[in-house]
Amino acid sequence: MPKTQRTRRGTTAREQADPTKAGSSGSSGSSGSDVQATEPAASMDQAPYPVTEAERAVAMAAGRGKRVTAFQFRVYDTLLKVPKGRVTTYKHLAEYLGTAPRAVGQALRNNPYAPYVPCHRVVATSFALGGFMGSQDPAGAAIGRKRALLAAEGVEVDQDKAAGGWAIAQAVRESVVHALSEAGDGMGVVEKKLAEAQET
Repeated sequence: MPKTQRTRRGTTAREQADPTKAGSSGSSGSSGSDVQATEPAASMDQAPYPVTEAERAVAMAAGRGKRVTAFQFRVYDTLLKVPKGRVTTYKHLAEYLGTAPRAVGQALRNNPYAPYVPCHRVVATSFALGGFMGSQDPAGAAIGRKRALLAAEGVEVDQDKAAGGWAIAQAVRESVVHALSEAGDGMGVVEKKLAEAQET
């Protein structure tokens, strides 16, 4: 049976994608019509990720949920070039975009399109997992979820005392790091969708 979620004003796309992250689900006066069936949170086939300029203008207007900036879309578009089973670093993303690693981290922390925009594929330069969903706690549920998402994509993660928690396994570090210049034809998901739309 599919999971359900609240669709009331003020919930973010992340909360809509993962009902366990939504605000209190007690009887807040919402009617039954405010709840709809959705795909399970782990499904990445369908995502509410805006691709066209018009869709992005709506997301940037902050009429509902979190406002998404043009810079955040640049970070998310770039991150969509990193394939399953590979990771990149905050530093690589920052250098590719010509910005600071902290700015990249903030954009990812506020990612309302996760897991479709795979912020779990970004790790620290030391290969430590870094943060996830605003948490840095290596024993916390958020980092546990990041580990699970990476493991499901075939990325081996081990406990690393030097890194202060969890890190990409030493044996696979070279094989899983994705330099953004390796992005094949240079086209990410967004560019391919726009190209397909123009061909039809």
